[in-house]
Amino acid sequence: MNTHTDPWRRTDGKTIRTPHPDLAADLRRKRGRELADFVLACADWATPEDRQLLKAVYADNMNAVQIARLSGSAPRAVRRRVRKIIQRFLDPRFAYVMQHRHLWNTTRRRVATACVLQGRTLRGAARHLDSSLHTVRKEMHAVEALFQAHALAAERPKRPRTDHDRPAEPGPIQLHDDAHKTPTLRLRQLDEDEADRQSRRDRATSRLVASPNTTASRWAPRKEH
Repeated sequence: MNTHTDPWRRTDGKTIRTPHPDLAADLRRKRGRELADFVLACADWATPEDRQLLKAVYADNMNAVQIARLSGSAPRAVRRRVRKIIQRFLDPRFAYVMQHRHLWNTTRRRVATACVLQGRTLRGAARHLDSSLHTVRKEMHAVEALFQAHALAAERPKRPRTDHDRPAEPGPIQLHDDAHKTPTLRLRQLDEDEADRQSRRDRATSRLVASPNTTASRWAPRKEH
């Protein structure tokens, strides 16, 4: 039996391998043991009515005609209902909620369980949880956004690691231009710089002393005519 290559794990630690969707959806084929184990494991999270139906089909090996006779419905309706439940189990959202529901707060976990795992409508989940329709819709929008982000990250191709991804090795330490100078040479350079600055200050002072009138007239207040 063909199966997917990526099994998913239930919260109780049991690994469940998802069967091929074509095989699971076609109920006219011979039911295999792997498909039955998958459906019965997922049925633990279904509503009591859906769980009873799935156990009758996959545990008790009852056909649609027998179930329809006991339930008072048409065999076609029984097949349609079973197929719809299995399609929900095969939806990637079902596995995502199973894997991540323990990370969410109580409200989001209960809403996701009612809508995704049990297949209830938004209004049905609101009645079942005794919550408002606004809260259920808001939490399901959040779950859908988280699922889409998870699916996008899973589909993104992983670029093979190259030499450019490796961190650059530290190169030789670059010394300052005057790092090779001894302390005596550096002190001498500082003395020469200070002497040069003092010389410029002395020249500026000499110019001010030589022409005091020019400096005084520059800063003297102007006479108003």
